[in-house]
Amino acid sequence: MDPEGVIFQEVPPTILISALAAGQIDAFFAPEPMGMIAISQEIGRHLVVEPLGLLGLEKGFAGAAFGFSAQFLKQNPMLAKKVKSIYCKSVDLIDKDRNAARPLLIKYLGLSDWVAMNIPLQTWMKIETLDKEATQQYFDILYKEGAYKKRVDTTKLYYEN
Repeated sequence: MDPEGVIFQEVPPTILISALAAGQIDAFFAPEPMGMIAISQEIGRHLVVEPLGLLGLEKGFAGAAFGFSAQFLKQNPMLAKKVKSIYCKSVDLIDKDRNAARPLLIKYLGLSDWVAMNIPLQTWMKIETLDKEATQQYFDILYKEGAYKKRVDTTKLYYEN
């Protein structure tokens, strides 16, 4: 692919698959389950299964996370600790059995059996094991490409209590 011939455009996630089916876009880069849903509907295929590997971020990055507002943390410190504890127990469960999460994708996200059983499952991690510098590198790439107007030190954005 010649990157000079590519036009990047933001498309709302709710219309990604229909835009691909209609030929309004030729490809999309989105978190799962979008790609697997497009594949299940025979609308799309993977061009690259692990596209972030192309960015040279071998150490990983925080691709998704849960978060708290500063106000919530101030008003509900014990609840924040409980929620974090539940998240950490979930990570431990998934580490023991990667497929344990698949039925939950059906139950809580309403994904079809086929999508839930075939979706690529990313590594879940606790904040203590996250490579924060790798996450900063990923943000810096997005900033350089104009996805953000202001550079942010993402290494300061983590709740670690």
